[in-house]
Formats: sequence, structure tokens, C-alpha cells
Amino acid sequence: MPREWSIVRRVLDGRTRLVIPDDGLTLHHHGYTVNLAHAVLLGIDRADDACGRVFNAGDEEVLTIRQVVELVCAALGHELDLVSMPWDLAVPARPLLTQPSPTHRVLDLTRLKTLLGYRDVVPARQAVADTARWLAAHPVAPGDTEERVLTDPFDYVAEDALLDAWQRAREGLAPVPFAVEPGYGLAYSGPGGRPRSRPTFA
Repeated sequence: MPREWSIVRRVLDGRTRLVIPDDGLTLHHHGYTVNLAHAVLLGIDRADDACGRVFNAGDEEVLTIRQVVELVCAALGHELDLVSMPWDLAVPARPLLTQPSPTHRVLDLTRLKTLLGYRDVVPARQAVADTARWLAAHPVAPGDTEERVLTDPFDYVAEDALLDAWQRAREGLAPVPFAVEPGYGLAYSGPGGRPRSRPTFA
């Protein structure tokens, strides 16, 4: 299933906005084909270490949905305005989320790495960029098997209606005054936090 096609087709179709759930911060473990084939071959080459064991396999670096979108856009030289919505409202992003909840999905690769010596052949970021360029050069025909498996209808009329409604809802939300405005905790002193009490610390 070419998950990147949900992004690549929108780039090729000239879309300028993309709905992402919860700012796209969900971590999703995926594996580039070359890397997964390498993991399988390690199991064959090191059969004594692999025999009778179950291994998780995936890229070493786990990317967020936002990172995948940004990498695809960078590879194709296209900018998308990423519009964050709560996951239950971000219906067009379901094919990117690939699950009915916004929870992270991260695999433990310790056994694969320690017993079989696995390391990515292709770094995850390069894999996403290479995949995006390949898909752009070899586009999926609308309605083909890949799109049916993705279950992405590419319904831009509905997406635009949702995006416009979300923007109106945000603009129409009146500020709520707090008697004492909540802070970030006294231990926090980074950007947007309280100023330092002194310029340097001994």
C-alpha cells in the first residue's frame, strides 16, 4: 500500500491544503521495501539466530505523519498548508493515519538489531523522498487497486468544505478570559516561557 500516494496525488493535482490529525504528531512505524527485504535476508543468512523467533521489522527511524508529508513535499518541490484538526474531525487524513485512533504505533526492533545485526540499508527519510519521486514519475491511475486499498476517495469538494468550516469555526471562537492565565510550569524557561532571573548562571 503506497501510503505516500495520498500526498503525492494531491501534489500532482495542485492541492494547496492538506488536513492532518493532531498536527500530524502521530508516530507510525513503517518499513521501506529494501529495508524489509534486508531484514528477511538476515533471517535466512543467520538462520541459527532467527530459528523459532518472531521479529518486528521496520525502518530504524520512526517518522511522524507531519514529517512524512513534509518529506514528500520537499522531494516534489511543492508546498502544502498543513491544517491541523482533532483526529475525530480529520476524516480525509484517515488513509494517512491508517488506524481508527491517534495513538502511536512504534515497534521494538531490539531483537532484530541485536540478534540479526539489522541496520537500515536506506535511511527512512531518503526512503520517503525516493518513494515520492517514484510515485510522481509512475502515478497510480485513479481508481486502481492502490487507491482502493488506501481507501482514499480524493474528494476535494468535501475536503474543501471541511477545511472552510474548520477555519470559520476557529475564527468564530471568542477568546475565553482566565482570572489567572495558566502557564507552562515554573521549571520551563524556553521560548514563550518566563524570562531568566539572571543573564548567566554560575
